[in-house]
Amino acid sequence: MPKVFVARKEDFQVVTPARVDPFDSPMVPLLAIAQELPRLPTDHRIKTRGTVTKVDPSGLLYVQEALVGVRAEAAQVATSRPGDQVEAAGFVDRSRDFAGLKGAIIRTIGKGTIPSPQAISPRTVITTIEVAIDNGRLASPSDYDGCLVTFTGRLVDIQRSSVGLMLTLLEGDDMFDVRLSLALAGNQLDFEPGSQLSVTGILSIDLRPPFDRLPVREGEARPSVVERLTLLPRSTGDVMVIKPAPWWNARRLAIVAGTLACVLLAAVLWAALLRRRVAIETARATQEVRRRHDAEIEFEASIRERNRLAANLHDTLLQTLGGAGFQLDTCRRAVARADLADTSTHLDVARRMLKHAAGELRGSVWALRTTPLAGRSFAESLEGIVGHLQQGQLAEIDLDVTGRPFELPDFVAGNLLLVAQEAIRNALHHAEPSKVRVAVAFDDASRALSLTVHDDGHGFDMATAAGPTQGHFGIQGMQERIGSLGGVIAIESELGRGTAVRAQLSGVDAGHSGDTGHSPSRL
Repeated sequence: MPKVFVARKEDFQVVTPARVDPFDSPMVPLLAIAQELPRLPTDHRIKTRGTVTKVDPSGLLYVQEALVGVRAEAAQVATSRPGDQVEAAGFVDRSRDFAGLKGAIIRTIGKGTIPSPQAISPRTVITTIEVAIDNGRLASPSDYDGCLVTFTGRLVDIQRSSVGLMLTLLEGDDMFDVRLSLALAGNQLDFEPGSQLSVTGILSIDLRPPFDRLPVREGEARPSVVERLTLLPRSTGDVMVIKPAPWWNARRLAIVAGTLACVLLAAVLWAALLRRRVAIETARATQEVRRRHDAEIEFEASIRERNRLAANLHDTLLQTLGGAGFQLDTCRRAVARADLADTSTHLDVARRMLKHAAGELRGSVWALRTTPLAGRSFAESLEGIVGHLQQGQLAEIDLDVTGRPFELPDFVAGNLLLVAQEAIRNALHHAEPSKVRVAVAFDDASRALSLTVHDDGHGFDMATAAGPTQGHFGIQGMQERIGSLGGVIAIESELGRGTAVRAQLSGVDAGHSGDTGHSPSRL
């Protein structure tokens, strides 16, 4: 950008005076401007003539003759209207690749007829220009820049800005833009993305810069010489909807998908809440069923204990007291006969019988109070039972606990203690053993537990053993207790070879029998 600084007016010399009337400039037809653009002078005005096709408020005016169009930048406010025959005197504009004038002075010389729009496709325009450039000649029949044309295409995008609307349409594989000014965009245009449009307007073509048109390597796709095609409609009537957009467009699909997603999310949340509520109610109902079941078991156990206690009192305490009474009656009759020597023997027998009855009664009372104590484990409670039953007995009672103990509910621990106590008492009272072995085995992996009470007494015949009909509830009580815990019990006995009572529980956990009102027993 060389610059010359001139200090005085006298340093200027007019070589050729300017024409007083711009319209005295030489006449150059529109076709000649398009053909001779590179060789036309830029330092002198030229004059041309044509029919106005569009007047833009920005000062641009489009003149067309046949298929040749020229854009003129008016130097003053244009008073011409589309359809006027005008003369334009201005300077050649070489800022674009297509013919144009700048600083143009416009005058109307008559009325003409607006050329009919040329109905072509974007692909035709692009191919025409590319062939012309490749062959180094002018586009034939025209380059269509500045001409009134009609394109059709599908609307794919709408962009709003402070200067108006920019529509992007697709025709085949080619895209073109439609630029609407604020005045046109302000009117309600009845179209949306997906619509098939027919658009009439002045075509403005932008080519790629020359350095982007260099040859490419073999096998590579050459970029199009045409960078952009833009249509400039003259009015809202130039934009026509050929086929409305489908109702199912991207926006509505997004709305429907969003609505369905919200409904689905609400359904999932509702299902989760309902599932949680059902789980709570099911747990509550299960707990209530277990509580009632345990209460029923406890009630039945209480009835059995009462029956067993009644049988024990009848078999032991009442008979012993009856025998003691018989001895006292004998003493009374001896006193009546004044045979005092005979009374001492009967009194000694009565005393031993009453002592035995007191021991039996104390044992029955202690058995009723035998439950897992707070803060004591199952093994400790069983050890206490063994120690109590050992008192006054000649037989030796051994306790063996193996495996890793785990937590038991008090309901389970209490029933197991009563079963162990019943088995040990039966062995001591009926089998006359020399040794009783109590074994407890824990399997923490499978949460299983086994209890075995084995004695070396004289045993009994299972087929002739006394049962509930004879007032003996011991074996039945042990079976029912283990059955209520979901376990199995086996009683093996043979005359002269002792007796073994084996109870087995599996799958024992802290909630084995529901809420029994006691905390789990610590082992």
